[in-house]
Amino acid sequence: MDRGITNAPAVVAERAKIVWLWLRGASARTVSQQTGASLSTVYRWIRRWQEEGSVRTRPFHKAKRKTPWCVGPNKQTDFMDKWWSQQLVLVAVLVVKGTSTGMAETQQQLVGVLVGQVVDKHIPPGCHLVLMTHTLHSPIVPEVISLLERNGLWKLSDTRVVVVGGTTTHPREVLLHPSLRNTIHAVHLTLFLDQSSNFMGHRLRVVSVPFFPYMAYKKESDHPGGPITPTDSVDKRLLSTIAGKLNVSFDNFEEPSRGFGLAKDGKFNGLVGFLQREEADFCTMLGATADRLRVLDYIRTYPSELMTITSLNPPPFPQHSALIRPFEKEVWASLLVGVVVWGIVFWVMQQFWVSVTARQRSIQFSKTLLYGWGALLEQPPLDPSVSLSGQMLAGWWLLFSLIITTGYRSSLIAHLTVQSKTQPMETLEDLVNADGWRWGTEPWLLRGIPRDYYAKHTDPVVMEIHRRMEVYDADAGLKEVLKGGFSLIDFENYIGIIIASRYTTGNGYTPYFTSKKGFSITSAFGWGF
Repeated sequence: MDRGITNAPAVVAERAKIVWLWLRGASARTVSQQTGASLSTVYRWIRRWQEEGSVRTRPFHKAKRKTPWCVGPNKQTDFMDKWWSQQLVLVAVLVVKGTSTGMAETQQQLVGVLVGQVVDKHIPPGCHLVLMTHTLHSPIVPEVISLLERNGLWKLSDTRVVVVGGTTTHPREVLLHPSLRNTIHAVHLTLFLDQSSNFMGHRLRVVSVPFFPYMAYKKESDHPGGPITPTDSVDKRLLSTIAGKLNVSFDNFEEPSRGFGLAKDGKFNGLVGFLQREEADFCTMLGATADRLRVLDYIRTYPSELMTITSLNPPPFPQHSALIRPFEKEVWASLLVGVVVWGIVFWVMQQFWVSVTARQRSIQFSKTLLYGWGALLEQPPLDPSVSLSGQMLAGWWLLFSLIITTGYRSSLIAHLTVQSKTQPMETLEDLVNADGWRWGTEPWLLRGIPRDYYAKHTDPVVMEIHRRMEVYDADAGLKEVLKGGFSLIDFENYIGIIIASRYTTGNGYTPYFTSKKGFSITSAFGWGF
């Protein structure tokens, strides 16, 4: 019988599992059911452990294998294959799980058995060691490291050691332990469990641009892209709440160009560029687009904000226009044409009557026109008609003039009672249709979604807006608005807060008018990850 095979690491691990389950309090019958070993086999290896502290077959001969065995579950080997090269052919996995002191002591004895299998001079040099704990705050790992010293791990410098420990085990404490003084390759992996509720004080890098009321901050230096301190704003309150709830900290810094992110050849600049290059963990206040969602994850935090048009408050009409404002220009034009047409018809009818009856009396054309205007002014001259048909036509014109003058008089009274104002700029169509009108927006808005909206839109009105767009920051743009003939296109809440805080009197008066018919350029605002 090849005793080397019976002492192969995989076989020894199965025997160690029998002893481990028994030490944890399981009965021999329960151990047999869980391991698949017969009851006599369970008793044999428990007695061997009690008598000799070993689970190896006597006598022990070196296993003649070109490829070492793997001690432990295959899933642990698969896990380590992701961390080591293809030359890793053997992993000895010590799964340490315990909470009470008594349980820890008995498991340390079991660890000694398995460590002995790994460190023993008869194990091929291809064997590597993995120490793992299933519990987040287990103190077992440092004690197991001490066992390695007593079992002579320092003699095997080529053995690769991986320690998978909890957050209470400091990597420096493990990797600088004397037992690993000759170990060339050693790695410590920290288990972070239940990350949804506790980030263990981890620090996340957050990149932002100023966009009040969502994000505001104070620079800690004049250097672009330097650290910032968020001031009272929506995002600042959210970050403070998250930090307290999830035990996480933030390193905040600004995007140097105040850009949100435009793509060129698949590469983004601005906030999205920092995330694409993995130079930040997440960003605040970002709009979602199809291109951006290809390179980042996104959570919706706010509804979309409308773009609005800010213009000068519509001024009242001048007083000298009060006489003509009761009627629209189309009505005035129709009256002018109506007087002329009626005068021509009236004059032709009278001339025809004179020629038929051979009367010497005729009528002048100028008198018919004056009669028509006089009737509208409620002061008609003498009736110029020379026939019954002419009198009937003049009577109908007098009735028409009465209706027109009554409507004019009532409309004039209404306009004089309530002062009318010019029509405000409400839509992009109003801007394009106004003669000689100019408009602009802020430069930082053209480094994000607004630029794509204007540049890629197929509507002729939006294309004309983009073609004639001027660039001003908020304060310079509002000063330009005061000169007249200019409108500033900006986000509704953002520009509204600036106007209310800087350009509104204590009585609530402001010279600016913000359109009520805004337009949306993105579906939502949120954070990018």
